[in-house]
Amino acid sequence: MEKNSNHKSQSAYQQHMENQQIESVSEFSREGFPLRRIKGTLKSYPDVVLVSAEGQILLSKACEKFLAHLTIRSWLHADENKSCTLQRSDIFAAVARTNAFNFLVNGIHKDESLTGNPISMAMPNPNAEAGVRENDTRDNKGNRGESEV
Repeated sequence: MEKNSNHKSQSAYQQHMENQQIESVSEFSREGFPLRRIKGTLKSYPDVVLVSAEGQILLSKACEKFLAHLTIRSWLHADENKSCTLQRSDIFAAVARTNAFNFLVNGIHKDESLTGNPISMAMPNPNAEAGVRENDTRDNKGNRGESEV
């Protein structure tokens, strides 16, 4: 069963990658992740000063491939259970079964209080390392913004 599942995964991933050919950078900016958000996320870290355009595109493509791989693994779990709909429990099972996703095990938790075994993501706060509180209104230069009273 594992061999058949692995073969299905590889063929689905190859088919997905064949459909992902990009002709130009302008086409990429329309179809990939929003590059402004990627740049903003990267610049939220205190040690990041400049972000190149190539770095943004590379990170966007890496995120896209990661999500495609996670989706295919989740779909295989749903297919084993004869389900036509991808559910949160399928994603959790894909993370638990796949060694490449071990880094996600601590960030994704089964929420027992809700039905259907949904998962919740524990997103890291990039400002936590710098000692900045979440509701701090400082800009990138460390100046405090005006707060409304």
